[in-house]
Amino acid sequence: MDKIINGLRYGNRKTKSYIIITFLLLAGASGCAVMAVIKKSPLWGMSAVFLGLAVVVIVQSLRFQKTGEVAGKEKPDKERSNRDQGNREKKVRNAEEEETDKEIEQEDERENYLNQYTKDSVKKLFVKYKVNKDHRPIMVDLCQSEKVRQCPAYIWTDKHGLNLLIMERIPRKTVIPDAKATKVFYEKGVVAYPKSDYEAFTSPSFLGMAFGAFLPTLYEDSINGRSIFRKNLYTIAPDIKVTNTSAKAVFDLLQPEFVVEDRVMDSDLYSPYFKSAYKLNILLRDGVIQINEYKQKVKEVLESLADANISLEEFHKNMEQLVKGRMITEEYADYYMEYRLKRK
Repeated sequence: MDKIINGLRYGNRKTKSYIIITFLLLAGASGCAVMAVIKKSPLWGMSAVFLGLAVVVIVQSLRFQKTGEVAGKEKPDKERSNRDQGNREKKVRNAEEEETDKEIEQEDERENYLNQYTKDSVKKLFVKYKVNKDHRPIMVDLCQSEKVRQCPAYIWTDKHGLNLLIMERIPRKTVIPDAKATKVFYEKGVVAYPKSDYEAFTSPSFLGMAFGAFLPTLYEDSINGRSIFRKNLYTIAPDIKVTNTSAKAVFDLLQPEFVVEDRVMDSDLYSPYFKSAYKLNILLRDGVIQINEYKQKVKEVLESLADANISLEEFHKNMEQLVKGRMITEEYADYYMEYRLKRK
């Protein structure tokens, strides 16, 4: 009986409905039973049995709890609700903290890492890493083996080889053995992205000013009518790609072999003399050498050509190619034609 009372007091609407219906069915079953006895009618008796079975089925389908249990039912629900609410709040806090961490990280990335370098701090780094007095500033456009991209560096040589002090967010030094740093390879027409490349150099800083002259020289090109920008790079073996404006420092310091791999250098239509002048012309156009140095070196090539043990026809062919390729002027060609005739 206590269970029924608790059910009526604390149960939900469905439970209360079941209890009321049960009472009504029980009353109906009792009435049918009384009528069956009075009138001695089997029909009333069957009705009483049917209603009684219905009451049994409904009662078995109901689950009652004690008063403490019913009262306590709200407490776990409330605790669970509080717990769920706490979990939701915790997730929100964690999400907010993660978002804050991301914002801080992004702010760190946006902060120009070059700002940490000053004249005094760079001097201290020179002492720490034993930078040779005969060092040169360069711009490393890309070095996959060292995971370096568009970063200033200082280079110098010693008994260990070619040293690079890479001025990243955390400065570090790496060394390329002499045996590897003997060649510089030319890479023409690398696609450049002026709006996103060298972002660290778009705002004022000590290193930004010191290395501003070593940013790559860009030139415009087009692909399928779409305008793009390109740059020429110089690769110190094995894979240190520096800008064209840095190449002079590399050549002055290392005196490396200059390697160009393209259709001109691979062709048998051009003599070694033409190819030598061709490489000098590349260095001139990229600002690696100046016009006076170019003239001096081309002069040496032309003198060697004039003194070469080749036919006059072959000599004429070489001179025509040099003029056509804009390696030399026609005045130069005439001068060295006379030079050859006098020498022969």
